[in-house]
Amino acid sequence: MEAKYYQRKLIQEDILNLSLPSEELLASCEVDIDFTATQEYVQMAIAQDIPKEAVDVAIARELYDAMLKSQIKSSFCTDMRFWQWVSLNPMQEYVKWRWSIDLENKPSHYSRFLGTGGIRGLSQNAISRIYTPAALLLPEVDGVELLESLFDKAQKELSIFQSESCLNRRVLIAVVKATKGKNQRESKNTIMKLNALKYTKCFEVMTEDEILDLLF
Repeated sequence: MEAKYYQRKLIQEDILNLSLPSEELLASCEVDIDFTATQEYVQMAIAQDIPKEAVDVAIARELYDAMLKSQIKSSFCTDMRFWQWVSLNPMQEYVKWRWSIDLENKPSHYSRFLGTGGIRGLSQNAISRIYTPAALLLPEVDGVELLESLFDKAQKELSIFQSESCLNRRVLIAVVKATKGKNQRESKNTIMKLNALKYTKCFEVMTEDEILDLLF
């Protein structure tokens, strides 16, 4: 399917009750992305009544593969206008099912389609939430294990991706390794330590091991 993006960032009024905006707002990303495997996995999970939180890693891996094969420009991977299109179009069924969307009684659910500003926006939009860590972690030798560790506790994933430092691949890998096997309180303390260190350490010039040493 031809990948597209909205020419301006959508707001809630643009998609009230999931009425899609005019096609005239769309522009082409100039590549095709095959969402078939991802969509079929979602349909299988629904049919087999698989716990919703249990599919995040599998969906993230399918989505990452599809994006990689498409050779889409990397700039679109952090462009919320693109993720809004993905959430509202090819992956709308997943978003509605995964988050039990109830726009009438829970207007906050609009953020699962629209995202918000900054890194928090990437963690709020239902699709960029799973794609972003997949793109950062899966290229690693133990990438699947790291991704599974990140999503083993929902609150841990949310806390990590509220930290701007975690868009740095080395920082993210170090944090996921440092929180692996830890409970929610221990993971939160590690992330708080990371956030405090960013004011005195320059993570951009540090290795993964150097960052990891600071977190233990």
